[in-house]
Amino acid sequence: MAAQVAGLYCAIRTVELRLRISREKAALQKRSLQITELHLTASVLQQADGSVRVQFDANGPRDPALIDRVSRSYDSRMGR
Repeated sequence: MAAQVAGLYCAIRTVELRLRISREKAALQKRSLQITELHLTASVLQQADGSVRVQFDANGPRDPALIDRVSRSYDSRMGR
């Protein structure tokens, strides 16, 4: 009987672990889908004074900080 209880305990723990892994995998797949649905556009606009302004826009699932991260990365690469 003890062996049966131990076997059932191991089976339950295995199912719980598989369930947790499946939930984590589903969350990662959802995030991957959101990333693939995202479209980022960079526009180069000439100002009246002849200077150039770069503007970034995102379409798709909203990440409020995305445009800020892209802009900071661009500025960093441009030495600003």
